[in-house]
Amino acid sequence: MNPISPKTQVMTRSASSNSSKNHKTLSTPVTSEEILKAIADLKSIQSDTLTQCKANAKNLDTLISQISELKSENITLKNDISALNTRIANLEKNNPGSSHDSVSQLMFELSEREKCSSNLIAFGVPESNAPELGNRISEDLKNLSELISSVGISAPPDIKVIRLGRRNDHSSRPLKIFLKNKLAAVEFLKLFNTASKRSPNNQVLKLVRDKTLREREQLRSCHSELDRRTKSGEADLTISYLNGVPTVLKRKSKNGSHFLQTKHRT
Repeated sequence: MNPISPKTQVMTRSASSNSSKNHKTLSTPVTSEEILKAIADLKSIQSDTLTQCKANAKNLDTLISQISELKSENITLKNDISALNTRIANLEKNNPGSSHDSVSQLMFELSEREKCSSNLIAFGVPESNAPELGNRISEDLKNLSELISSVGISAPPDIKVIRLGRRNDHSSRPLKIFLKNKLAAVEFLKLFNTASKRSPNNQVLKLVRDKTLREREQLRSCHSELDRRTKSGEADLTISYLNGVPTVLKRKSKNGSHFLQTKHRT
C-alpha cells in the first residue's frame, strides 16, 4: 500500500468536511408553517397591488371626467368669444368710432371699481366739530369704533377715514373707510352685517361697499324709477342686482312672506 502524504490527508479531510456540510444544508426540510407564511405574504402583496390598481383606475376616471369638463368649457368659451368678436365687428362696422370709446369707458370703469373694492362707506357716524382736521379724524375713528363695538365685534386695524361731501348742519356726512385690501373689506362687511342682525344695540350705523360714479348714477336712477312706479300704484317693488347692475324688480316671496334688503342712496 502506498503511503499517503500529510498534505493529501489534510485535503481529504477538508473535502470530506465540506461535503458533509453541503449534504446537511440541502437535506434540511421546509416546514409547513414557512410555506403558509410565504403564501400569505404573496396574497398580501397581491391584495395591495390590486388596491393600488383600483385607486389608480378611480383617479384615471376622475381625470378623464375633468378633461371632458375642460373640453366642454373650452368649447363654450370659444363660442362666447366668437359671438363677442361678431358683435364687436358689427359695432365697428356700423359705428367706427364708438367701439374704441366703449372699450375705453369699460377699462376706466373696471379700474375705478378696483380702486373702490378695498373701501367701505359708513352712514350714521356722528361728525366731529373739532376745529383741527387731525382731531376731527381722531374723533371720527373713535365714534366709528364705538358703534362697531356695540354689535360685539372690533373695528379692523390700521384703517383710515375721510368724510364725503360738503358739511351741513342737518346730518352727518358719509364716512369713507379705507381698508388694506379688497378681501379685508369684503370679509369685514360680511362680519358686520351678520353681527348687526343679531345685535339689538345697533340702530344707527350702516355699512355698504364703496361704489364708482357710474354705479351711483345707476343706483340713483333705479331709486327714481322705484319712486315713480310706487307712486303709480305698483306694489312689492325692490331694487336687486342682476349681473352687478341695479334693477327694479318685484319682491320675491320666501315661505309665504316678503323680504327686502335695505339699500342706501349714494
